[in-house]
Amino acid sequence: MEAAIALGVEKLEVIGDSNLVVSQANGDWKVREEKLKPYHQDLEELIPRFNKVTFTHVPRLKNQFADALATLASMIELPIGVKLRSIVIKQRDFPAYEYINAIDDVDDGLPWYHDI
Repeated sequence: MEAAIALGVEKLEVIGDSNLVVSQANGDWKVREEKLKPYHQDLEELIPRFNKVTFTHVPRLKNQFADALATLASMIELPIGVKLRSIVIKQRDFPAYEYINAIDDVDDGLPWYHDI
């Protein structure tokens, strides 16, 4: 949420796979776990900085993309101080081969596997 504030976001939809956390953020359930209370307090201080904030629960089974990213993230151990480039994942409406602008059809007399 702090990153969204820094980017100037005014309306935010937060999607989570924990029904407990989403219900607590929405105010439907009380926060009873002592370890979670500081996080909830921070949340309550951040919410007024937006024009609108919604919290939506999406079960893990229906959010396979986020689950896959979480699995990948848990498999990698990064040394402290290492900077990584962002990974941009786009969903396409057509198969990847339809996005190829041109295919090199130059016949140079070499087999297709020559430069591999």
